[in-house]
Amino acid sequence: TDATRPYILTLRALAAMASNAEAVPRSGQLLLAASQPSARSEDRFRSAVVILSIGFLGVFGGFNAAQGLQTSLNATLGNINLACLYGMFTLLCLVAPALLDALNRRLGQRLLMAVCALPYVAMVLSNAVEMPPKPAATWALPITLNILVGITSPLLWTGQNDYICRCATLAALERATDEASAAAEEVAIKRWTSLMTTRFNSLFFAVFQFSGMCGTLLSSAILLALADSSVVKDVLFLSLGLVSLLGALTFLSLPSMESSGAAESAS
Repeated sequence: TDATRPYILTLRALAAMASNAEAVPRSGQLLLAASQPSARSEDRFRSAVVILSIGFLGVFGGFNAAQGLQTSLNATLGNINLACLYGMFTLLCLVAPALLDALNRRLGQRLLMAVCALPYVAMVLSNAVEMPPKPAATWALPITLNILVGITSPLLWTGQNDYICRCATLAALERATDEASAAAEEVAIKRWTSLMTTRFNSLFFAVFQFSGMCGTLLSSAILLALADSSVVKDVLFLSLGLVSLLGALTFLSLPSMESSGAAESAS
């Protein structure tokens, strides 16, 4: 009847739309999915930066707390330790990039970072050893360990910068390739590289800056709980050393990242 005719036409139109949707080729659906920004890829690189950040949080959570007690515990020796550490750090920063490149090829990023973090652990634990107030042969132990920290610090921090740069570059390449034509791809890569570098560095330092607070809270809790105990110093530095060791071992779980030059060549 004329009264039901509009409803019949509407149903036929809906049925036609449904059949057309089912008739979309599978290749077209895949093309549509591929055209979406690769958020999952970015998440993969962001997760790698989070692992790196947690490793530094652990290493420096223990180390910074122990370092802050150097001059109060060891007086003159503490000043010598800090001078040796930062003197070596300053000098070797000049040659760290070349050393890092050579060592990366031999050891890989993960193992190199873990090895570079071990002197931090040893330095923290050395504070549990009782030292005489005047110069003695036993002073050689903490001084040597602080020199080792000064040697490995430039490699560790340069490696951190290199790793985040690789993550940012690889994430930018994938995002730029997804959204840009061949002609505009170079511009898109530059834009995304800048954006990813900012995002990943912000994420890293947001996590890393908690290291000072975590180390201070742990130290304060131990000192308050064991204030009248004769083993307070041993428990304090063993606990801080364990925190640093866990951070160092975290580096072994980092996913490997190829260099930005290799990634750009492959693309």
